[in-house]
Amino acid sequence: MWFRNVQQRLFPLVSAVLINPSASFECGVRQQRINEAIVRGQPTSPGDWPWHAAIYHRGKDYSNAYACGGTLISELFVLTAGHCVKSENSYVLSPSKVFVQLGVHNLLKLDPYTQQHDVDIIHLYDSANNLRNDIALLKLETQAKFNEFVRPACVNRQQDLTRNFGTAVGWGRDETDQLLPLLKSATMPVVSGYQCLENNDGVFRLALDSSLFCAGFSNGTTVCNGDSGGGLHFERKGVWHVGGIIAFTAPRDSSLLCHTESYAAFTNVYKFLPWIRNVTQLRYLGGITGPGGEEIERECADPVQRYEVESFVYPYYPQHKNDIGLIRIATEVSWEYNIQPICLPVTPQLRVRLFKEFIVTGWGLNELYQPHQVLQEAVLPLASNADCQQRSSIDLTERQLCAGGGHRAETGFGDGGGPLGYATNYNGAMRFVQFGVVSLRVETRDGKDRYTIFTRVASYMDWIVENIVP
Repeated sequence: MWFRNVQQRLFPLVSAVLINPSASFECGVRQQRINEAIVRGQPTSPGDWPWHAAIYHRGKDYSNAYACGGTLISELFVLTAGHCVKSENSYVLSPSKVFVQLGVHNLLKLDPYTQQHDVDIIHLYDSANNLRNDIALLKLETQAKFNEFVRPACVNRQQDLTRNFGTAVGWGRDETDQLLPLLKSATMPVVSGYQCLENNDGVFRLALDSSLFCAGFSNGTTVCNGDSGGGLHFERKGVWHVGGIIAFTAPRDSSLLCHTESYAAFTNVYKFLPWIRNVTQLRYLGGITGPGGEEIERECADPVQRYEVESFVYPYYPQHKNDIGLIRIATEVSWEYNIQPICLPVTPQLRVRLFKEFIVTGWGLNELYQPHQVLQEAVLPLASNADCQQRSSIDLTERQLCAGGGHRAETGFGDGGGPLGYATNYNGAMRFVQFGVVSLRVETRDGKDRYTIFTRVASYMDWIVENIVP
């Protein structure tokens, strides 16, 4: 199978990382406990997002206007979008015309822990244009004082965030077009460039490059006007990293309001790591340190966990039918940030749910018939069983799914038994649910295309529940 690399490099992360050699704090770690964000936005509490900043523009007659969000990454620097420090005529504002508030929860109310800092220098990326390279760093005149309501986020150093879920934070407009004085958050997946263009080719084609990525849902969960400059944050092992900066969304009709059924574009922070380091002169941005205090990267993950098999159970298996089984491991699994259980379609709604496309993963053979050393993933379009049967010689039942075709990525030898799944709402939260098990690959009658047949997990949920022994 010819899959796209899930992650070419893995960077182990620790929960306590210094941003400044003289500082004694942890970046990306909350001091307040928080409930998980839900789709379409959820109200937050003070201290939930202590790195989120409010950026204001000073007007005439001492009038101040909220302009954008931003992310505190050290005592002196706030990361935001480049267009957030420009005037309506696209001129870069004087630092005296911009100030930052930290520890803000309600835009209409200043709390005792709210801090206000004037801006000393505005650093705009040199080759920034209208949409690409939309990033800026604000150097504060005075140092931020870290407490439970004001803390810095770590800076993402993972190269590929596709399929990862991030949380966007902001005071923008909600689904009713109302401005939000209270900070809200929403969790959303990073989608591939192909999905982004397929969703709205006209808006994203002229702008989308390596400096941007798309995230969100096409069902009404997205960022909106007023959210610009805020971060898209990713949690790893209890530590939060800013991986994206809210750049722009598709417009709704002829208005300037956001299109609530379109993805949003985010500036890819990873692409600007050298520039961020150069401007801030920060030694640590959320990585790990070597014996001499230098920042290092590793190409290995945590040690692999190995488990003995106690037993194996499977139903009656005529040819390629009922191609499913359960393995019981001899000892309990030790859950880690990179080892977690997948969800199954246990609810009545999920048992009948189907998507236009699914995600399949595996280490199968590549086009040179060599096994992949790194886990691969691919997005396969769902095909109807009728089309599969008509174009091939396979005989399918309602307990099977067919996906692939169209000369896109496909499964191969070694991928059997792997999961087919998709992220969906699961008891009020976004979870990745397994809907299929890789069974076999079939060619069309003319030999010009291939499909993959999957055992449909929902059809075996009763059997799975009966055979799971405590």
